[in-house]
Amino acid sequence: MLVGLLVARASAPCRSNSVICATQWKTISPCLDGRAAALAKEETPATEEPTHWVVVDRVQSTEDAFMSALAVGAPEPTVLVGAPAAVGRLRPERALVDKLLQTIVKEEPECAVAVGHCVDSLLLAWLQHLQAQEGSTEQQFEGLRAAAQSHTAPVLEQRGFAEIERPDMSALGRGEPIATHNARLPAGIIAYEALLGAAETIAETTRYNEILEALRTQPPPTGVALEPPSSGTPFVKEDPWARPGGIF
Repeated sequence: MLVGLLVARASAPCRSNSVICATQWKTISPCLDGRAAALAKEETPATEEPTHWVVVDRVQSTEDAFMSALAVGAPEPTVLVGAPAAVGRLRPERALVDKLLQTIVKEEPECAVAVGHCVDSLLLAWLQHLQAQEGSTEQQFEGLRAAAQSHTAPVLEQRGFAEIERPDMSALGRGEPIATHNARLPAGIIAYEALLGAAETIAETTRYNEILEALRTQPPPTGVALEPPSSGTPFVKEDPWARPGGIF
């Protein structure tokens, strides 16, 4: 009965407020009870800016509980409650993931797994935000930025994000963390195709398929055209090697 319930919950799409994304992980997106903000030590802002919080909890599986009970000298079966394993925040109007925190020691393999679940839900929330603005050209998928640390950057890059070569240091003056990565649409599609191919659970397959479906419906990214130096003067890209004497 219990196993059937877990499998049924795991196979549900990640569109509900709370789903089991694996037998040992529970993702809440959006998190509305304040636990994520409390972990991030965020005070209630003076202005109501839309935010999307995600919480990833570690849930003790039935097998874990059974093995703990059989262990020699084991204490009472551990119930994993308390602080979330990972939390993240998306600010849709700023196109910014400015919080990506975890309570698991960063050297533990489970840290990257928890952060990965968090990033998946934040990315899906961003895609749903864009879909809700269908017809508007103000925001595009690749406008999404994320502030990462050394141990969360690989998780973002595994999902198609690219490191920003010249981060905007003025963000500190605006009270924002420095964005280190940008979302990339073609790279994101390739990344989630790879994740889907390596998926081991029904929940992972469902989640990656949903994100892939949303990614493939996004319009192609538009390049930023170079503006001419002045109106009426044709803009020609200068070749420094064409000058007399080369670049000197």
